[in-house]
Formats: sequence, structure tokens, C-alpha cells
Amino acid sequence: AAVRKVVQRWRSKRATRKRRSPVFRAKVMGQDIKAVVDEGSEVNVVDEKVVLRGNVKVDPVTNTQATAAGSNPLLVVGQCHDDLVLDVEVEGTRIPVNLGHAVVVRGLGTDLLVGEPGKHDNKIHTIPEHKLIEFHYQGHQYTLNYHTEANPDYEVGRVQETSTVQPGENMKVALQHF
Repeated sequence: AAVRKVVQRWRSKRATRKRRSPVFRAKVMGQDIKAVVDEGSEVNVVDEKVVLRGNVKVDPVTNTQATAAGSNPLLVVGQCHDDLVLDVEVEGTRIPVNLGHAVVVRGLGTDLLVGEPGKHDNKIHTIPEHKLIEFHYQGHQYTLNYHTEANPDYEVGRVQETSTVQPGENMKVALQHF
């Protein structure tokens, strides 16, 4: 059994390695979205559903297709008429991330892709070995962990008193923002 595990580990090193792209939470037109930092994208792209829900004006195009990674076809609907600006909260600071006239695609598979233009224009850097995203804004550096579903948005606090909650009972706890 031990030898089998060693062989499996050795074989896995020869397999194609995959890692999820960096993701951060943001708001656009008041709605919560997940923004994927796409190191290989030459443009900023937003899913059509996001712009429809946010009543974002789109300049339409007809019969235009683009190609995603893996040569998958994408239907380009148009581009945002005005600059698409994300609102990102990092370390208690709201940072605007301006993606310009982002390309609008039907069925993107994610809410939004921040491509190389968005990274460059907004001074966004990724540090994959630590799963961090850095935002450089107004002379300061702000850092976020990659967002994952397994790592939901929550904070840990310390409770100053002890209480026992029995099955079927409820408890309300007043929290101050820390």
C-alpha cells in the first residue's frame, strides 16, 4: 500500500497541473459579483447577465464571436457604453477598479474577467505562491486573499462571556465592527 501511494504521487507530478485563477469579491452597480483576474486575457470582459441586472448601457455589436481559452467560442454582445467601475473593499478601504468599456459576452461562465488592461490600469498584482491579490491605490498597498467558496467572507472575533445554547434555543449576539 505504501509503495502504491509513492507511485501515485510520482505519476501525479507528470500529470497536467491546474490551479484556479485569482478571484476577488466586488460590487458593480450595487450587485455583488466575483471578479476573476485572468492573466491571459487581453481585454476586460463582463457577462451579459451582470450588465442586464445592473441596467448598464451596452453598445451592441452583431455577429461577433471571440475565442476563449481552449478555443471555446464566446458570443460578444457588445461593450459597455460607459466605463465599468467595480467597488472593491480591502482592509476597510473602498477601491474603485475602472475596467473601461468592458466587452460584454453572453454565457461567460463567470461574472467578470479582469484582463491585462484592468490589472495594468488599476495596479493590480497577483502573488500566486501566497494566493494574494495586491491593489496599489493612492500610494498605499492593500492585500486580499484569493476568494474561494471554501473561504467565505467572514471574520473571526473573540467572545468575552460564556453562554450555553441548548438544542432548539436561539441566541442573539450584538457585534461591533472590528
